[in-house]
Amino acid sequence: MTAAWRIATALAAYAIVLLLGRAAVAELGTPPAAVALGVAVLIALTIAVLARKADGRGLRELGLPSPRAGWPMAVAGLLAWVLPAGAALAVAAALGIRPIAVATAGALLLVPVSLLNVLAEELVFRGYVIAVLADRVRGWTIILGQAAVYTAFGMALSGWETVPQLLGVAVGLGYVRMLTGSVWACMGFHLAFQTVTQVFAGHPLTMVVFGVVPFTVGIVLVERMVRSRSLARYAGSLSSS
Repeated sequence: MTAAWRIATALAAYAIVLLLGRAAVAELGTPPAAVALGVAVLIALTIAVLARKADGRGLRELGLPSPRAGWPMAVAGLLAWVLPAGAALAVAAALGIRPIAVATAGALLLVPVSLLNVLAEELVFRGYVIAVLADRVRGWTIILGQAAVYTAFGMALSGWETVPQLLGVAVGLGYVRMLTGSVWACMGFHLAFQTVTQVFAGHPLTMVVFGVVPFTVGIVLVERMVRSRSLARYAGSLSSS
């Protein structure tokens, strides 16, 4: 099976599971958390089987070692986004720019749903897609290749208006994956972004406070963290995927 067909198979499986999940919520009234759990489990199993049968890889080779080995990178990724975003939010508040609406009710319930959604998404794109591309290309070609796949996939499900955000997120997360060799780091970074942007959905400077600032400063922080002695041993590389 060629690389293109392997990637297409992973995307088709993900799309089918996502659409079935949306139907379960809309038509059957299934709780979103239950659907997110089902999607995450099905996608994890699908990618694990596909990677093993078609590529001869385990999840570790996709950048997803055990939680025990991966949690430090997940925390590093989360902090790398939260710290600059928090600073930018504080500066905006000091200048009198406050959120129009803040989704405080049930905000904590967003975390498990976001975590499960992010797990499935990162395993597919920053895990499997990047691992397949890394067999054939190097460096920024990998990052831009997975970003193109991610953006096209998201556009097919959500429409043209989401393209700028999808592309920016994909390039940023692809670069985090390149720096760390870890899907866990991408999960932490993406979880923070997805959860906070839902909580502060009405902030007038969303693209700057929660986009440009944390996705630029945060990536620099990721690089510094990975170079530290405490995290260096948890980092991998694309070449080892």
